[in-house]
Amino acid sequence: MKQNTNKIVMILVIVMIILIGIIIYFTTRNSDNQTNDKIKIQNNNQTTTTDNKQSISKETEVKKVDETVNWQTYKNDKYKFEFKYPPKHTMNPAANQQTNSNLMIALVDSTSKIPAQYIAIEVWDSKQDFESEKNNAKPTYVIENNDVYITFLYQMEEYKETVKKIIESFKLAK
Repeated sequence: MKQNTNKIVMILVIVMIILIGIIIYFTTRNSDNQTNDKIKIQNNNQTTTTDNKQSISKETEVKKVDETVNWQTYKNDKYKFEFKYPPKHTMNPAANQQTNSNLMIALVDSTSKIPAQYIAIEVWDSKQDFESEKNNAKPTYVIENNDVYITFLYQMEEYKETVKKIIESFKLAK
C-alpha cells in the first residue's frame, strides 16, 4: 500500500509540474503577443509620422513656389536681364541719373508711410568701372555677365526678405 501511495504522489507531482509548465507557456506566449502588438503600433505610428512630415514638406514647397507668382516683372533689353518685384512697389528706372550714371533702377515701397528707396540696382559696363566704384557701397549681390556687372544694393533691414526674393527671381536672358 505504501508503494501505491508513493506512485500516486509521484504521478501527482509529475502532473503538477506539467500543469505549471503549460501555465507558464501560455502566460509567456500571451505577453509576447502583447509586446508584438505594441511594436506593430509603434511602427504604424512611425510610418504615419513620416507620411505627415512628407505632406508638410510638400505643402511648404508649394508655398515657396507661389510667393512671387503675382509679382510684376522688370525686363532690361539692353543688358538682357529680368527680375520680379512686389506689385505695390514702385519701380523708378534711371533714378538719380545725374548723380550716379550706373544706377538703373530704384525700388520704393509705395505702401509705406514714408516711401523710401530700399534697393538700388546698378549696371557697370566694365570690370574696371565696377572695381573703382564698388568700395563706395558694399553691394548685397553681384552678377557678372560678359564683363557687365549688375549689383543689388540693399539698404533697409525691414525689406530683407523682399530683397532676397527679388534676387532669387533674377534671370539673365539669352
